[in-house]
Amino acid sequence: MTRFLLVRHGETEWTRARRIQGQRDTPLTPLGLRQAERLGERLRGEDINAVYSSDLGRAMETARLAVPSLPVERRPELRECAFGEVEGQNFAWIQQNLPAVARHWLGRWPGLAFPGGETLATMLGRTSACFRELRRRHPRGTVLVVAHDGPLRSGICALMGWGRRRWWSLRLAPASLTIIETRPLRLLLFNDTCHLEGLEPEAGR
Repeated sequence: MTRFLLVRHGETEWTRARRIQGQRDTPLTPLGLRQAERLGERLRGEDINAVYSSDLGRAMETARLAVPSLPVERRPELRECAFGEVEGQNFAWIQQNLPAVARHWLGRWPGLAFPGGETLATMLGRTSACFRELRRRHPRGTVLVVAHDGPLRSGICALMGWGRRRWWSLRLAPASLTIIETRPLRLLLFNDTCHLEGLEPEAGR
């Protein structure tokens, strides 16, 4: 049996402002750093055998703070979708400036493409393939994967054997924990943030 611990990176300024980050390398906020440390406290009872992370800084830093005792293997395939011209904007901006993209997003169109970026299908393909590889590489043990909302939702669908349409209905909070076990296949925990209770942004931020 393999135990997958799936973690979204901690808070960034763009996460807080609900701006689309994509592959921009936005750093963790002070709250995001504390979230990663709390996550580490949560994971102390886990016998983790390997740690994988998106190669973007916000994910790598979350992984290192959460499990400082183990090396983190960078996986560029786990990067968030490349949103191109949309990165740094919010959905209201997309609706005003790229109405066709907004319609395709709201319509859950599988061929959705972002100007100057990649298609949603490309992101789903590379991330789901990475998770299937990790499952083959680790037929047993505990594996921590730190990445982003979109890639992790893709990984959950791949590991659980769900179709891609299920991807649209999932959402993951910063520094949340999801646990999936194989053989038998079980989703034990989804988007859990109980380890973050009591954490608040610093005054004035």
